[in-house]
Amino acid sequence: MAGTLILEAIVVLLALPVVSAVGGGLSTGSTVYIIGVAVLLVLMAGVQRRSWAIWANVGVQVLLIAGWVVYPGVGFIGLLFTVVWLLLVYLRATLGALVPPTASCGLSSKKRSTLNRTIRFWLDVSRWSRRPSKRNCR
Repeated sequence: MAGTLILEAIVVLLALPVVSAVGGGLSTGSTVYIIGVAVLLVLMAGVQRRSWAIWANVGVQVLLIAGWVVYPGVGFIGLLFTVVWLLLVYLRATLGALVPPTASCGLSSKKRSTLNRTIRFWLDVSRWSRRPSKRNCR
């Protein structure tokens, strides 16, 4: 999720030369808006572990769609990334239950690095959660 926000911030910053060359050009307000949205996207990348982060990401897209006033291309970027974030919400809701709790624990211990886990462990649905947590690491 954080990587998507960083890529989105890069795309928003790449809109600066387009806005300056096409349309009315860059004004102080449009420059502050575009750079401010890019900074907000980078800051949002830092809070992706929070439970509310995915919905905040979708909410930021509304702010980006409002950029249609600055230049229609900025609003189009907002529409495009709104579709991306709604797809990510859908995938997280449907595939999130398939992530085993030890998926984020890494392969640091000998037990995990040699893959001594049995198939029965991975098929035990009661051990699975929607999101992995560090407390499940051994």
